[in-house]
Amino acid sequence: DRRRVHGAKPMMMMKTAAMPMAEKESLAIRSKASDELQEHHEVEKTGETELQSIISSVAVEGSWKGSSTLLQTLNISPDQVSKVKTALQAGASDDVVATVIVLLYLEKNLSSSKSKWQIIYKKAERWLQSQGIDFNNLKSAIANIV
Repeated sequence: DRRRVHGAKPMMMMKTAAMPMAEKESLAIRSKASDELQEHHEVEKTGETELQSIISSVAVEGSWKGSSTLLQTLNISPDQVSKVKTALQAGASDDVVATVIVLLYLEKNLSSSKSKWQIIYKKAERWLQSQGIDFNNLKSAIANIV
């Protein structure tokens, strides 16, 4: 008699009738742990993809272009962009808006990879300062938008 162990993958069929209950529970726990580990790696891989997109699209001076491709990669909606633009001083360029959004995104979503992005982050802060934007004062007001 072959039965599927709860939580096991379809390929993991085995004779469970003769298996002690402790082994069945152990198998189910290992299977669940394996699924959770796989899910964690998929999330981590997604974060790496986003980080690669961010790093590859930063300009030499430390800004990001107001590119819809980058914002889509980061799952930033037009509504979020509009809210950040409203919070900035009138006439802020699309590059300023995109740079602010990327910095907020890095802090909020990729903090575990900070060692990989902290140099470009600092450069972007300096670029924003050169544009008349004090990011440290601004971020508390708009942190919940992104």
